[in-house]
Amino acid sequence: CDTGDLGFILKGELFITGRLKEILIIHGINYNPEPIEHVIEGISPNIRAGGVVAIQVQGEDLDSITIVAEFKTPEIDDLRTLCQRIREEVLKQFTLDVRKIYCVKPKFIPKTTSGKLSRVKLQDDLESKDGIIFIS
Repeated sequence: CDTGDLGFILKGELFITGRLKEILIIHGINYNPEPIEHVIEGISPNIRAGGVVAIQVQGEDLDSITIVAEFKTPEIDDLRTLCQRIREEVLKQFTLDVRKIYCVKPKFIPKTTSGKLSRVKLQDDLESKDGIIFIS
């Protein structure tokens, strides 16, 4: 039975690590988005915990990633600085190029009924531009 979940078994115990359709493939290397998102959340207290998504947007450069981050206070000058710090930190820790960063209002990122981030629905929501504060 293929559920699309990724995981491993250690000492007879199953650990779920993510979803197959959420894997980022950059230059032939697979990246799990959660560690990237976790690093970005730690850059500033203005970035909402649980409010960061790393995705590859269909139709764009697939050798880079797009970040969507929810910010608590939308000061444009602060957002420009934070976007630069996000790019630098992702490059430093993962050797990945961030193509675009969407700075969005709190609760912009859709969640499933179980509270998980809905990356697939998010890509559709980005097209509407409603709730986006700043794009870097």
